[in-house]
Amino acid sequence: MFPLNNPDNEPDWPILARGLDILRTHRENFASSDWQPLVPGKDPAVWINQWPGHETTIYTLRGTNPNGHHGPLFRVPRRPKYHYVDLWRYRPINTQP
Repeated sequence: MFPLNNPDNEPDWPILARGLDILRTHRENFASSDWQPLVPGKDPAVWINQWPGHETTIYTLRGTNPNGHHGPLFRVPRRPKYHYVDLWRYRPINTQP
């Protein structure tokens, strides 16, 4: 993740830039003292953290299974007029009731 230390890591630059963009854009959430580490999920191999903010809540996910995960991950309370977005790709997330 540190391309300056190893030129073979040049493909990591876009990952670092994307991560910094998300951190800067949502600094209120990531600086929250009310964050919740390791929110219970449906797969113990996926670590979920909750970062609440004034108007938004962000969930960060870390998969520890090299085979990935398929299917529902966790439940969040439905709120009217809220939508769910994959911040990494800026795509809507399909949620299930």
